[in-house]
Amino acid sequence: MENCIEEKCHGYVIRICQDENQLDPREWNDCFGKMVCVHRRYKLGDPHDLSPQDIVAISGEPGVVALPIYLLDHSGLWMNTHGFRDQDPQGWDWGQVGIIYADAEAIFKEFGTTDLTDDIRKRAEEILEGEVETYNRHLTGQVFGYVIEGPDGELVDSCWGFYEEPEKVLEQAKAIVKCLPYQLTLPAG
Repeated sequence: MENCIEEKCHGYVIRICQDENQLDPREWNDCFGKMVCVHRRYKLGDPHDLSPQDIVAISGEPGVVALPIYLLDHSGLWMNTHGFRDQDPQGWDWGQVGIIYADAEAIFKEFGTTDLTDDIRKRAEEILEGEVETYNRHLTGQVFGYVIEGPDGELVDSCWGFYEEPEKVLEQAKAIVKCLPYQLTLPAG
């Protein structure tokens, strides 16, 4: 396995590697928001047949929580909900490509209410922001997995599809190692 972070832990070897077979997070069945994007070269977000005018109209509907989605297209694709002015102040390589939104039905399912209080709106926006961050990790290849090998090099455990920093994946793998039967404790020194 190339380009892996390797660490020894209690007699085991843990490798954190990029997930080469990651799943598109928009295909998961538990997405809170609907991500609708329009781009002439890329199919991004959820499948839809909406026009840009339809997307703008959705943003203004009562009971809808929506955030803009921006795409930076320069030697790769990056996505967020606040833009890329710090990377490209002139705006030549980025712009708004759509929105992510939750309608009243999704809000009721998640929170048990369609009453859009400030607290519910803030919580809904945080979930939508998280979904865009996860999708950005998918676009940029920041999805990882771990492999744990025993003292004899045998595969003990592996898990893939972590849409988070490699250091967090390593922490999770170390927690698994702590539960494994063979624990080699090296003398201090």
